[in-house]
Amino acid sequence: MSAAAAYDPMEDGHGADPAPSYRYVRAQGGAFYSARYDLFIIGRYDEVVRAALDVESFSSRTPSTGLRRTVPAAESALEGGPSPYPPVATLHSADPPEHTLHRRIFNRVFSPRRTASYEPLVREVVEGLERGLPRSGRFELVEEYAVPLPIRVIATVLGMDDPKDAAALRQWSQALESMQNPGVPADEQATAAARIREWFDRVETEVRLRRGTHQDDLLSVLANEIDADGQHLGDAEIVSLATQGLVAGNETSTALIAAMFLYLATDSSLLCQLQHEPQLIGNFVDEVLRLSAPAEGLYRVTTREVAVDGTTIPKGAKVQLLWGSANRDPSQFTAPDLIDLGRGNSSSHLSFGIGRHRCPGAALSRMEAVITAETLLPRIEKLRLIDGDEPRWGRHFHHRGLDYLPLEVTTRPAGTR
Repeated sequence: MSAAAAYDPMEDGHGADPAPSYRYVRAQGGAFYSARYDLFIIGRYDEVVRAALDVESFSSRTPSTGLRRTVPAAESALEGGPSPYPPVATLHSADPPEHTLHRRIFNRVFSPRRTASYEPLVREVVEGLERGLPRSGRFELVEEYAVPLPIRVIATVLGMDDPKDAAALRQWSQALESMQNPGVPADEQATAAARIREWFDRVETEVRLRRGTHQDDLLSVLANEIDADGQHLGDAEIVSLATQGLVAGNETSTALIAAMFLYLATDSSLLCQLQHEPQLIGNFVDEVLRLSAPAEGLYRVTTREVAVDGTTIPKGAKVQLLWGSANRDPSQFTAPDLIDLGRGNSSSHLSFGIGRHRCPGAALSRMEAVITAETLLPRIEKLRLIDGDEPRWGRHFHHRGLDYLPLEVTTRPAGTR
């Protein structure tokens, strides 16, 4: 087996085409052990679902930063000063009873009613982006189009919708993402940690200002939530929950929107079909989610010895549920590495997770992608990649997304379809 076929998402080429490494994982049996990362990886659809729903055997009480080795300079930046924030179990890295309280908070903030209330904002931002499409020429999709919408929306969800905060929110989010990687160089860790510390302190300031208010943004809800003991949530708990809201609320949608346009730029027939059959846009978004899961997988730790289709995972082992591989399992999806707009089970993808840890903001992320496609696609006559200027994928252990996507576009005049 060549090195390229083995599973290592930090290797060159994985972001652009993870299919070979996913096939490798699935071929190893129920659970594949990576000695390099001391991690068991489950990559077949049925086994991933079974493990995700077996919350008694697979605990979520393991942080996604568990593969990271933090250098002293970064630790000092993160924990120095008046308000240290040690790791705490919250939401995706928690089990009941903590998870129950946190999930209730996020279900309220991302309720169907609240999610629907963001639609005018999403349309306003996307229409502004539409007006900025060049008549003919080059543009860079990620920073110019895929970043601004999710950042504006999550800023509103957090209650930090001052336009001056947008750039800082993006920097904080990127720093938080980068620090989840194994093998981050010491100088990059120290820089990222300094930015993360700024975010921690900003959350603490915002929470103090919101205590005693009755607003329904996420930071206000966190500031005023009372737990079962009649106490406010702790500072570390609030920071952790706000951080999950920030990162999951924009990185996922940015990756999804960028992946959509990469597929459209490489397949003109796909663009043409969606323009003539816009009712298929929802199917298209689900297929892109299936093939380009922004969160390739999340972590669990075994509470007992577990057998997974013939593979024994010992108690206390760290496990990755590899959504990206499960989404391409041929036992679940016919011709799994291709987009099929007529696929009947596209929405069965696991890109938002499954069970009690399914992403609470899934409907909002999907709304952003659908409205983006519905608005921008009718304007586009031609869309293609630029020869000699290749798309660039980020290097991350469990997040898959484009950092750079240069495109050549020809559009119809604004107001025409």
